[in-house]
Amino acid sequence: MSENSELQITSKVRIIDDLGSFQEALIRATEEAGNTGGQAYPVVMFRQGNRISFSGALPMKRVESFLDLTRSSRKGDSVEMIKSATNRPLMPEHSAAIANYIKENPNDYIIPGLTINVQATINVYTATGSSTVKAAYMVMPDTAPASPTDGQHRAHGITKALEQMDPEARQRFAQDAVAFMLTCESNIEKAHQDFADCSKTKQLPPAMLTVYDLRNRANGLVIKLADICPVFKDKVDSTSKSIGKNSAAIFTTNQVRQLVKALLTGDFALADPAFADVAKTMLPTTELYEQTLDRYEEFINYLTENLDVWKEVSEVPPGLQHAKLKQIRSRGYVCLTASGLNIIGRIGHELIVYHPSDWKEYAKRLGKLDWLKSSALWADIVQPKKDREGNVVTEEVTVDGHTEKRPVMQLVTNRAPLNRAILKASAAIGLNAPKLGEHPEESGEADAVAVSSSEVESALA
Repeated sequence: MSENSELQITSKVRIIDDLGSFQEALIRATEEAGNTGGQAYPVVMFRQGNRISFSGALPMKRVESFLDLTRSSRKGDSVEMIKSATNRPLMPEHSAAIANYIKENPNDYIIPGLTINVQATINVYTATGSSTVKAAYMVMPDTAPASPTDGQHRAHGITKALEQMDPEARQRFAQDAVAFMLTCESNIEKAHQDFADCSKTKQLPPAMLTVYDLRNRANGLVIKLADICPVFKDKVDSTSKSIGKNSAAIFTTNQVRQLVKALLTGDFALADPAFADVAKTMLPTTELYEQTLDRYEEFINYLTENLDVWKEVSEVPPGLQHAKLKQIRSRGYVCLTASGLNIIGRIGHELIVYHPSDWKEYAKRLGKLDWLKSSALWADIVQPKKDREGNVVTEEVTVDGHTEKRPVMQLVTNRAPLNRAILKASAAIGLNAPKLGEHPEESGEADAVAVSSSEVESALA
């Protein structure tokens, strides 16, 4: 249609764009809203592909009245029932988590925008102009069915937070707003496609989420220690699941996270959600959180001073990381692996909790253990790698300028052998703690692990 036509129809939206000024557009929109019981919203009109959309802000107190939050599919629905619904099944625990997040951070929260679909005809008023991006005024009738294409859990979380807040908090939060992008689509299949398209964004890797989400006490400990402890600083990969041969890092964020899990709870294998809950419960105040952080920093740095390879790693300047750290890794140290950090974290938990006065004596001995994979102390968790035919795989390793062939040793990560290694290491440093080899929730006596005096002597440097 021409620019001067009175009505431009795009799906169910009628854009009245031949007005002389934006002031006139506001007057026309306000007049219609006042006479029809609707609401006029200032929006920005813009184009995406062949479709016109609108973006604005919706006051929190209007989320429930503005949106129809009852049109989700349900678990167990047939294909036809799912096709007739406007959204995926609601997960109450997800919306409850959002509500709790809002309530716990009333002065410092962020809620991403909602994508909303309206299947009724609405009028939008704007001034004449050639730009595809401009101000407009959208009139939303109370009878227009609107539902979230993307963001139903956020919308439910907002309404739950409003219901559960005390009057003072509710009054303040109700005046806040959440951004929305509105599409007008009467074709339910296209609305479903919009939802699928909104889900294309790849989620943050868990390691990167750990870096970003410092509101989580557990994440805060991990990232702070990775930043202030020389053995970790500039040597932790926060985007990868494992350390590759040519990596310029020594540890991954998840490996440091397991260390912190063990230090705080005694269980390096604790699931991440449970770890976050435990950290929140154990460290409810900033003061207690800071004290715990200081204690762990002191333990890690003291161990670094007494564990030669950790000290060597801590002294590598950033510019030389790639070559130097690769060379250090090639020697094969248990303490530079996830298993090694789990062992150190579990023993560290025992020392910090039960040996507050003499923990340094044991930590020093822990640092002086022979941490090379070739040490008999680690026989439970380090095994020669074999090919399909059962032959031991070898590799060339350069040590002190000499190249030699060695069996490729791989770590066994099962809990049982790792617990036996923890027991042997604790016995080797003279720490009498038989339950170190147990899962914290298990009951009964741990399996006896005999450590001979000769093993102790060979384990200590």
